[in-house]
Amino acid sequence: MKINTIAVVSLFSVLILLSGCVVSAPDTRPWLLDTPAASDSQVKNLPSSLLALLPTPRPEGSPYFTPTPDSGHSLPAIRTEAASYTVQYGDYLALIAARYNLPLVALINANSQIDPNTLEVGMILTIPAPQPAAAISDFKIIPDSELVYGPVSATLDISAFVSQKGG
Repeated sequence: MKINTIAVVSLFSVLILLSGCVVSAPDTRPWLLDTPAASDSQVKNLPSSLLALLPTPRPEGSPYFTPTPDSGHSLPAIRTEAASYTVQYGDYLALIAARYNLPLVALINANSQIDPNTLEVGMILTIPAPQPAAAISDFKIIPDSELVYGPVSATLDISAFVSQKGG
């Protein structure tokens, strides 16, 4: 027991000593690019087909802004009245409920006259109207081409960037 206590205390002491060896990161601002903008002479030497692809210049030192979220999109209208469904070979209530995006309990409650454990081919079921969904999402999907391989990537000098970062 005494050996375990000594080992634990020694390990704890070493961890405390090592935690004092942490160096904080330098004051950096990664959202600002350190690479110089393309000079006018470099831009003038580009073919006109490439000049048309270049965006308007961004003021030096200003950050790159991320795209704004989309406003909510309206969803298609849902049906407001109950529908009917004729049971076919291989159907079961959970499959029918999943097909109409309904909870199984809602389908069973709408068809209280039938036994939920026994379905017969040709039986007509009532499919209740769906309940309205939650709020509309404003999530915006942005393709990689707009963020990673956008028009600004044409001005990136990879060898200068790597040498600037010490690589």
